[in-house]
Parts: sequence; structure tokens; C-alpha cells
Amino acid sequence: MDRATRMHLDNLHSLDGDQRYEALMFLIKATDRPVDWAYDVWGGFVADLRDRDNHVRAIAALNVGGLFRVDRGPPIHLVWSGGEFATLPPSRRRGRSSGS
Repeated sequence: MDRATRMHLDNLHSLDGDQRYEALMFLIKATDRPVDWAYDVWGGFVADLRDRDNHVRAIAALNVGGLFRVDRGPPIHLVWSGGEFATLPPSRRRGRSSGS
């Protein structure tokens, strides 16, 4: 991950609204194509989906969506389970057999 990306990821939690917005726009543009840092930041975005602050949740949702859109790895299914977000194991995914 390059320095600019790391800085913008850090700025998503800035108290300065302009910095947060600039960081979000940078990351939305960055995820127009596959990125090598998707799995490094995935857990942080999923954790932010549970934050009390609606701005943090919205930013996390936009970034999770961006990462889903460009991911070339095995499909990841995010579900709401027991009051938390979780990934759905392949055997429980609709339309897929457990052997796929």
C-alpha cells in the first residue's frame, strides 16, 4: 500500500469533515479497479459498520461496496447475524453447493 492510500485510510477517522470527505473520494476512485490492499483493510471497514456514528457507518458501507465491486478473489458474502456483520461460509451461500 502506498503512502497516499495509507494517509487517506487514516483520514477516514479524522475529526475534520473536509479531510474525511477528501479521503472518501480518494478511496472511491482508488476502488474503481482492483487494489492489492483490500484484504488488509477489510476487517476495519466491517468493524466500522457497527460504529455508533452514522457517518463512520456510511463511509464503511461505501468502502465495503467498492471493495466488493472490484474484488477478483473468491466471493465474500456479508450477512447480518446475531447483531453483527459476519461472512457467510461457502456451504451456506444461496445458489452454491457445498462442493463448489
